[in-house]
Amino acid sequence: MSPEGLALNWPTSALVFGLIALLLFRPQLKAMLERSKKIGPSGWEGQEPPQLPAPPKEDQSAQEFFRSFENALVREHEERIRTDMSARKLETPADREKALLKSLALTQIGTRFELAYRGVYASQLALLVHLNAHPDGLPASALQSFYEDAAKAFPFLYENYSFDGYLSFLESYGLITRVHDMVHMSLAGREFLKYIVDTRKALPTFG
Repeated sequence: MSPEGLALNWPTSALVFGLIALLLFRPQLKAMLERSKKIGPSGWEGQEPPQLPAPPKEDQSAQEFFRSFENALVREHEERIRTDMSARKLETPADREKALLKSLALTQIGTRFELAYRGVYASQLALLVHLNAHPDGLPASALQSFYEDAAKAFPFLYENYSFDGYLSFLESYGLITRVHDMVHMSLAGREFLKYIVDTRKALPTFG
């Protein structure tokens, strides 16, 4: 074939090659078109890549918690705790975490028991001792005599204090649980009685 014939057939050949390429690369061309916006004065204008979500802000709750305890006395006690842990050879993070969790739990229990002791009436304590001897619990009506006897002896304390409030005080400290009409001694209630004995607390004499 002459060069002239080859030149004349070139547009046709290019068209054929273009159609073949269009068929072969159709999925890729479709994806490219979907990512594009338009053809502008400067040529093909593709879409910007999708924006990644902004990195989450650092959780400030932990820092706020730590700041709420910042004072010289707390730092002084922190140093004492570090010294004590080193003396006890609590060196690894796991051992230190375990020791601190147990210490915190005991501190919280002691604080709760101390507050309960300062507010409990003698009759409520007697009720706990009585209830402790009944592991299956007792109906609330079977405990009402503790309330009624105390109300007669100390009317000024019970003038606006109902039986429900009387039991609610013990329940608020977790010393008893109530399910419908049944009252049960809780684990905390039994430990509270032991706490009074172990710490040699004087028993309340009124209420």
